[in-house]
Amino acid sequence: MHYNKVLEQYPECTEPGCDNRENLNHLATEYLFTCPQRKALNSTALDRWWYILNQTWSFYEVWEQPQCFYRVCHAAELAYLFNVEPLTTFEYTEEEKVLSERFAWYWTNFAKRAHPNGKTSKYELTSENVQETQWPQFNNNGGANYQALQIRAAGDFVMDRPYEEICRFWDELDAYAEHY
Repeated sequence: MHYNKVLEQYPECTEPGCDNRENLNHLATEYLFTCPQRKALNSTALDRWWYILNQTWSFYEVWEQPQCFYRVCHAAELAYLFNVEPLTTFEYTEEEKVLSERFAWYWTNFAKRAHPNGKTSKYELTSENVQETQWPQFNNNGGANYQALQIRAAGDFVMDRPYEEICRFWDELDAYAEHY
């Protein structure tokens, strides 16, 4: 159906010894997660926020799949959100400890205030080097302007219209799972 368009967007690797798993990884992530998520965010007027984790684990041995050792794989943020360090023999780096605190701070604010920003009365960030980045609302304005917070140990930053081009490709194909 859309085979040729998808191959144009994600050309196969033809060099000797080449591995197409990287292309397949991008295709699957963008088609199954990133772009449908963006489309869903665009389809509602409710308050909403979007984040993109860009942090690999320093304790990569925990992953069962070697391809996740040096990549950010699905659900990688859960180790930081739920502060699993005390439950394992692995230790967070200092940056990861701060990252875990930021996740707890954002999610605590979500639970208490229905938005991720602002100080809470019971949970305060304890690390001196934690810098609060205001997490902007995803603002679609017809899809023209939107933002996401990229979360990583070295510090968070706001991204303007992330994945716009590739998601426009998938949106125009209109081949998301809702049709199958």
